[in-house]
Amino acid sequence: MPENTDLARARLLIDANRPVEALSLLSKVLAMEPDDVDALRLFAATHLRDGDSSEALRAAYRLLAVNPDDVSALQLAAKAHSAIDDHDEAIVAADLALERAPQNPDAHITRVVVGLAAGDTGPRVSKSATMAVTLAPFSPSTHITLGNFLWRDGRPDEARAAYGEALRIDPQSIVARTNLASLDLGRRRAVP
Repeated sequence: MPENTDLARARLLIDANRPVEALSLLSKVLAMEPDDVDALRLFAATHLRDGDSSEALRAAYRLLAVNPDDVSALQLAAKAHSAIDDHDEAIVAADLALERAPQNPDAHITRVVVGLAAGDTGPRVSKSATMAVTLAPFSPSTHITLGNFLWRDGRPDEARAAYGEALRIDPQSIVARTNLASLDLGRRRAVP
């Protein structure tokens, strides 16, 4: 079945960094088909990326109402909860995503991101940071996530090595370059 034309256009607008227009098209799609899981997922992700965490959270829960086993919806809910400083709910959603998809590196990345936002560098976050790299060793984002954990855990040399590996895989990675430079300058936080 071909993708909805408005949904495809919304994806192009998001790629062109035009979220307001994309959200307008997605609203149109959802007005006609409120349970369109692809539109709901994109709607939530775009709101989250655009900084409207409350709307992203509502959309993620709408998606979960339609498809309760949707791991990406749980990840979106976790990140949205985290963005509004509801860390306990963020961790619950991230743990549910991991429970449903333990072999999904993105679920592990989400668990690390929300854990670090909550100030947690404990064993569960550590395990997810290393598991993400194990599951996707050629993904720069897994190495960046590991570097962020190591940095927060007070291991700057290991964090540098993780960011260096991300740059070896993708020499154009702005996040890896930014985090490496920030670490070298003695800044306190990494870019997730």
